[in-house]
Amino acid sequence: MRRNYIFILCAAFIATLPLIAHGPSCGHDFDFHLQSWLDVAEQFRHGTLLPHWAFSAAYNAGEPRFVFYPPLSWMLGAALTLIFPIALAPTIYTFIALAAAGLAMHRLARHFASPNAALLAATLYIVNPYMLFNAFERTAYAELLAAAWLPLLFLAVFRERPTIRGIALPIALLWLTNAPAAVMGCYALALVIVIRLVTNFMASTKRGIRRALRVPSAPSALKFSLTPSLNSQSKYSLRLPSVPCPYFRTWVSTQPIKLATTSLAGTALGLTLPAFYLIPAAYERRFVQIAMAIIPNMRFQDNFLFGHTADAPHNAVLLTASLIAVTLLIATIAALTAPFLTSHLSSRPNIALPSPPTTSHLSSRPKARTLRRSGETCGPPPDTSHLSSRPNAALPSPPTTSNLSSRPKARTLRRSGETCSPPATTFCLAILTLCIAFLLTPPSTFLWNHLPELAFLQFPWRLLSLLAVVLALAIALLLDRTRIRNSVTIFLSASLAVALTFTGIYNFRQPCDDEDLPSARAQLFRVHHGIEPTDEYTPNQADNDVLRANDPPFWLSTNAAAFAPNTTPNPATTDTQIDTPQNTEASPSGTNQPTFAPETFTVSAPTPEFLILNLRLFPDWHILVNDREPAAYTGDMRDDGLTVVPIAAGASTIQIAWHRSLDQQLGLAVSAIAACIYAGLFFGGTRLFGGARLFGGTRLFGGSRGLQAPEFDPRQNGL
Repeated sequence: MRRNYIFILCAAFIATLPLIAHGPSCGHDFDFHLQSWLDVAEQFRHGTLLPHWAFSAAYNAGEPRFVFYPPLSWMLGAALTLIFPIALAPTIYTFIALAAAGLAMHRLARHFASPNAALLAATLYIVNPYMLFNAFERTAYAELLAAAWLPLLFLAVFRERPTIRGIALPIALLWLTNAPAAVMGCYALALVIVIRLVTNFMASTKRGIRRALRVPSAPSALKFSLTPSLNSQSKYSLRLPSVPCPYFRTWVSTQPIKLATTSLAGTALGLTLPAFYLIPAAYERRFVQIAMAIIPNMRFQDNFLFGHTADAPHNAVLLTASLIAVTLLIATIAALTAPFLTSHLSSRPNIALPSPPTTSHLSSRPKARTLRRSGETCGPPPDTSHLSSRPNAALPSPPTTSNLSSRPKARTLRRSGETCSPPATTFCLAILTLCIAFLLTPPSTFLWNHLPELAFLQFPWRLLSLLAVVLALAIALLLDRTRIRNSVTIFLSASLAVALTFTGIYNFRQPCDDEDLPSARAQLFRVHHGIEPTDEYTPNQADNDVLRANDPPFWLSTNAAAFAPNTTPNPATTDTQIDTPQNTEASPSGTNQPTFAPETFTVSAPTPEFLILNLRLFPDWHILVNDREPAAYTGDMRDDGLTVVPIAAGASTIQIAWHRSLDQQLGLAVSAIAACIYAGLFFGGTRLFGGARLFGGTRLFGGSRGLQAPEFDPRQNGL
């Protein structure tokens, strides 16, 4: 088991080896994430452990980026920039995200398959095309890290008896990492729970009908076979296996009301744990232009598979994502249907009674393992009425010590795949695959328009994050049906990692210009070189096309709408087609040094004037003039969204501080209460990390334990 962890880390290292050799890939979101890491790291140095404001954004006027963007990814990136050289931080981040995803996938697959099958599934999950697409072409670092929590969510929901904290933990981690991934995860959780509730209802209804009709309640998956008996007193005996089909049995064993309440409670706890982020983000979104996140080319209707718009670069990215989606869909469907096709082709009707045993006959009998896997004994029991005239025909006797000692191990029984109906996990994975495939196409527009928050996924092909988990788990279930040697597994894992990494780096890696390298970005950050604003985090009434790139920290003017002297107008003011960064060099006179407004400073005005701060107006900023609240500015807001403060003649001391609003305080309080509840569940008796039972009785973290086969008594089943 432990060697698999080493091989998973090696697979993640292989995937990041091209980045180590050739430098980072400057993908679509590379600048956004790198600048966030630098900004947060600087605030960490000054003692701000939970930043809310990105000071370098909007050309040093700032934006409330960290109020709305989940904190886990930029906190990890900032920590890496403090510990390691900035040039290595993106590569190390990628390795950590891929390694965490592989370990989580291995934990999920290990509860359904053998260690070798789980290792191959984890390797495939690390280097699947969509994962490398996110890592190299998009550099969507938050979504890349969120891929580590999705397998844990699948593990929690596919358990025989889901627990509150088992569901709460991955949901909380998803919301703290990437909002689109969290929305997808919550919908996937709801779908699986609905499937399980429907399965429970159908099973209970069937049992009720049988009870009303007084039909014997023999397990539907029971297999019968007539085999020669070695007992001298009987010529033939009727063999009854002691373990019926385990998969559907484990699902219907959970009471529907308990399953529903546990799922709701787990989801509620998972949403309250990150309340310190969710409550402010949900409440303060009214202060920013959040709808700019779904402008043309960023809307779901513009990003269905093989769609086409007037933007050629957008079409190229969409084509790549569409090809990846088709590849993953074909592979997933093949992996899900292969077991049923092979079992159907290998099954043969058991219609003939065996001949009396002879020495040669007994020596040529196939092994029990072959018979168990062949599926030959599936189907209704053969007619044995004609055996009643035989004096030696007998039903099997109750189990004895010798019978019990000859039974296969419980783990072998759990993994044998001995089912007469499709396993519940495979059925559920198939439903998820069909739903994902449907949501990737235009007929699903109605759902995208009406399901809450689904439109903010922007790109339907983001659902490939879920499909990658389904594919890896389906591969694990498929490979568990065959024996693979350890040496072959290691070779296949390494070959898979090398082949897919080479394909991904060749197709997805984006070159870096000199000014985009991490070292160059860090140098510009140190001299207060601002960056472009983010449209969806821009405060209301502020126009980014008017904002100037080389504004000083503050200036005085008798006109509240006046621009700073010696600054360069924004080119987008006259040409709306311009989408390039402005020149942020200081003016030749040296009077303007672009930077953000200081926390405390003194200014002297000969007459009452307006103080204009290079700071975007936002309700959470608290400004004092000479230790008192300034007179309210009653004029029109500036088009660029900067803050205007009326001051009196003479010297004025200005103090600027971030005020923790009521919604932020409420979020911290709710998260603290939720953390106490989670800790109480953790230490109060419900087991998760020390021995929570999963499918087959295994544990989440710790030793695994196979499904204990229920004892079968023919007298209790009407036989």
